[in-house]
Amino acid sequence: ISYIKDYATYRIDPLGNVIVEKKGRKTPAKRIMLDAHMDEVGMIITNVRQDGLLNFSTIGGILPEAFIGKTVAFEHCNGVIGCLPIHCLSGDAKTKLPSERELFIDIGACSGEDARTLVNPGDVCTFYSDFIPFGDG
Repeated sequence: ISYIKDYATYRIDPLGNVIVEKKGRKTPAKRIMLDAHMDEVGMIITNVRQDGLLNFSTIGGILPEAFIGKTVAFEHCNGVIGCLPIHCLSGDAKTKLPSERELFIDIGACSGEDARTLVNPGDVCTFYSDFIPFGDG
């Protein structure tokens, strides 16, 4: 945040919001406000399994059926959300969507020890996504 001080004035409110104001040389006829959420839906790691897969809980309101196959970004690595493949399921499990507890994040680690060099319980991740333009402008 300290790099902002050379370009604009800023303050941090009690909730942690960063409020920045950049004045121009002239008083404009119209003002512009840029606004963004400081929070984002994501996941928090609850357990690093011995096999290197990660258990998680959600942060924010996300439906579990939207997770499977999504790429996630941690501070030091990326991962993909997965579940048991259909050929490993039996009975009703083949036709039901998995619950959040049945999902995991795979970061490509071979063991829990390997995974913990990159991610630990309490670490958070968000969905990895690139900006894409769509619609008419």
